[in-house]
Amino acid sequence: MSELEQEKNESTNKRQSGIANLKGLRSSLTSPKKKDPLLDESRGNDDLINYLESKLEEIEKKLANTQNEYESLQGDYMELQDKMNLSREKYKRAALLLTDFLDDLLTSTPNILQSDKDMHLNLDKM
Repeated sequence: MSELEQEKNESTNKRQSGIANLKGLRSSLTSPKKKDPLLDESRGNDDLINYLESKLEEIEKKLANTQNEYESLQGDYMELQDKMNLSREKYKRAALLLTDFLDDLLTSTPNILQSDKDMHLNLDKM
């Protein structure tokens, strides 16, 4: 029986000391009359955390804006690249057509570019 009584006394002592510790902690948190350097440090840490969180949010917003700008510019670039490729193909086709036309002009039998016959014009009669 003495062991049971001893365990009972120990548990009640532990409970009472725990309750006293909680009351002391509660009173230290609610009474700002005492300057506790730990509280000042924790407030400073909280301020620092808030400042860093706000800076992080600003940086995230800037990042999102920059990413949107980048995607927009990338879309514009792709559009310009497509237009340039279309123009390049058009000029390539035009060059091939002109080359074929010039080749036809040079190989045709009555070639107007050949100067075998001299044409004499009498300007005085005109």
